[in-house]
Amino acid sequence: VKRDFTPSGAFRINSQKKILDVWSIYKCTHCDYTWNIALYSRLPVSKINQELHHRLMTNDESTIRHFAYDTAVLKQNNAKLSGQLDFRIQERCLTSITRQYQICVRIRLTRSFQVSLLSIMKIQLMLSSADIRRRIDSGQITGVTAKMLKSRKLRQT
Repeated sequence: VKRDFTPSGAFRINSQKKILDVWSIYKCTHCDYTWNIALYSRLPVSKINQELHHRLMTNDESTIRHFAYDTAVLKQNNAKLSGQLDFRIQERCLTSITRQYQICVRIRLTRSFQVSLLSIMKIQLMLSSADIRRRIDSGQITGVTAKMLKSRKLRQT
């Protein structure tokens, strides 16, 4: 049975002498069940960055979000992002665009997450999937392949 979990907003830290174990605590979206996802196991205290240690100890919100979307951590714990992620698109357009102009669009992600490039392009360009594919095939949209459109693993740069 697969369940959907969301970060609870807290870390669990066990310290035995000079060894740390750190988990991010997740809560089931449908019940009170919790699940601890391992972040660090048997880590010597001397090996952890002191600033990170402080953020873990204080349940820093940005650190919780960072680990919540860390695909490597999720994969190590046999977890996947689920549901439809909300995302916001910030635009910077310095000039008006007419049909004769070519434009270059760059997508910069602040964190890795699973949404298809096609989903982003459909929203931004206000085109259908078929229109986007046609424009890629005709060369009107370049730098994007059909495989890239389908991939749901966008990574931060």
